[in-house]
Amino acid sequence: MVADRGRPDLRLRRAGELIDDLRRSIDGYLADGSFGVVGIPNEAEHCIDFNLRVVRDPPLDQWAALFADAVHNIRVALDQLAWELDPAPEVGQRGTSFPILRNAPKHWPPASVARMPSQAQAIIQSLQPYQAVAAAGGSEDPDQHFLAIIQDLDNSDKHRVTVVPAAPIGGDRVVGLPFGASIESTVFPRFIDGEPVMRVRLPADELLTRPLHCEVFVDVRVAEFPTVSLLVVLDELLARARHDVVDPLMPFARR
Repeated sequence: MVADRGRPDLRLRRAGELIDDLRRSIDGYLADGSFGVVGIPNEAEHCIDFNLRVVRDPPLDQWAALFADAVHNIRVALDQLAWELDPAPEVGQRGTSFPILRNAPKHWPPASVARMPSQAQAIIQSLQPYQAVAAAGGSEDPDQHFLAIIQDLDNSDKHRVTVVPAAPIGGDRVVGLPFGASIESTVFPRFIDGEPVMRVRLPADELLTRPLHCEVFVDVRVAEFPTVSLLVVLDELLARARHDVVDPLMPFARR
């Protein structure tokens, strides 16, 4: 017997809980002294080299699992929404599901939404990545549409490799820097113990023993989006799924 009810609200709630768990884990790691920098005088260059000191490696495997589970719950919420919209949902390859189409189909509606109310079909069609491309005159990339990103991240975790977060670091604030000093920051330093972060060149009359304090930050990111915080990606996908998809379509769902 196939259950004919979906609960997209529960799936979105679970995605939010996983994102909160991930946020707490990341914040805890950033605050517990697991990493820092150490200054090493370099007499030959008359400078101080600051290297990363990693006391405890970040739990990237745990973060990757939480990230993937959150994305999967968002994707499942869309399919369960489709079941709520279909008065006679069906399973199978051509069964009830929430379509994510990057190219315009030959016929609309597809079988996955054909039994839904016409108003729901129209909303789902308007949300498709190919529609956003058409609306932008072809200048938009359908792969960058939020639904396409949800689909890609979910499929990547299921069919290829687990999403692996990277932890880029940066640091350009040095407390106690004397007048005339200069800073040479490393571009995209790796998050490993002993990695060079920056070099502070001191004026010739400054002693290398001058106390300086270098501050660094860590911004955890996912490999697919190396310029955006991992948590920003999740927060955006969850918000778009809820406000752009679930909220407008739930009034047409079965009660």
